[in-house]
Amino acid sequence: MSIPIVQLNSASYFEDFDGVFDNRIFRSHLKDFEYEGKDTLLSVKVALNLPEFYYTPQRAYHIPAGHYCIINPKERLISELHFDQYADAISIFVSHDLLREVFAYWMGRHDGLRTGSLQDVPLPWFTERITPLHADPLGQFVTKLWSHPHQEIGDPDYFYVLAEHMFDSQRDRWQRVVRIPGRKLSTRLEALRRVELARDFIHGHLGQPFTLQKIASAAGMSVYHMSRQFKIVYGISPYQYALQIKMEHAARLLQSSGDAVTDIAGQVGFQDPVNFGKCFKARFGKPPGAMRKG
Repeated sequence: MSIPIVQLNSASYFEDFDGVFDNRIFRSHLKDFEYEGKDTLLSVKVALNLPEFYYTPQRAYHIPAGHYCIINPKERLISELHFDQYADAISIFVSHDLLREVFAYWMGRHDGLRTGSLQDVPLPWFTERITPLHADPLGQFVTKLWSHPHQEIGDPDYFYVLAEHMFDSQRDRWQRVVRIPGRKLSTRLEALRRVELARDFIHGHLGQPFTLQKIASAAGMSVYHMSRQFKIVYGISPYQYALQIKMEHAARLLQSSGDAVTDIAGQVGFQDPVNFGKCFKARFGKPPGAMRKG
């Protein structure tokens, strides 16, 4: 059974669209386009010669030319572009049942996990990161769609191969799931989601003094449980992780700006420059001023 490729040259296509996105491939060649999808499936967005822009009420996605991004299911996802020249892009929508099936197989292969009914397997959520097309096999795999000479793909297993590439592209994330104890896969995924909320809170508040209570609150967990799960996932405590990220950010500021060391200390949440200097030297083996001198 062949898989059709929809050649999208006008937004008018969606006037008679059947509304079924499961396992659909779109190749677009457009200058002006606006479309709002509701309750969208997980998709792979590929920008070829020009950037692609997508919006939700919570986030804007700017995918530069030559990059792709896996975008998780959304209640609303707006696609919009206005260019003087044609933008070439690819959108691939993947069935959630197929993702669950491949996820169960992937976890079983790497963790020995066995699931019963497919309905017991939760829908996996991916890290929505912008990735160069040449950086991994997934980017290289989807790029081939543009040069595919036909309007259909003869391989009926195409979406299974695609899904395996998707999971392999974020192998580090799924291996964190493997490290989390628990009999139910859904419990592990929820624990990872909450730990990632803690991690995101740390990255988003580098300029503020942090407490474990604030980090745990952002994750919706107790301090003890958050600290324990965080160390399981990332191998270090949340305090150590936050300190490491702050020092690395301070090092970048020292090398890229002319700000005084005391100002940089404040920018990474240290009110005491002396304490900042001690932490910096412990991390890099030299004081902040020596880092600036190279």
